[in-house]
Amino acid sequence: MSSTVLTTVLDAINDVFDALFYGNGSWFGLLLILTTCLGLMLKWKYSGALFLPVTIFVGIDYLNHNLPWHAIIIWSGSLILLLYMAKQLK
Repeated sequence: MSSTVLTTVLDAINDVFDALFYGNGSWFGLLLILTTCLGLMLKWKYSGALFLPVTIFVGIDYLNHNLPWHAIIIWSGSLILLLYMAKQLK
């Protein structure tokens, strides 16, 4: 019984994340990712190195879900964050 409930809860969480990042809320999800990256970049300057691979793979995943504008925006944002990190390290 409890494994069925757990599966149902996990399916519901999966549906929420699919809707947030690839469905109707995809622009809000994109904004959420970029503001999280920017906020952590302002707090700790080395976080750009951590977020660069994440944003690259999220951009590739956006292309797999046929969302090319999202991929372009996330890659541009990751490039800007990387340049900002390089400027802060000087």
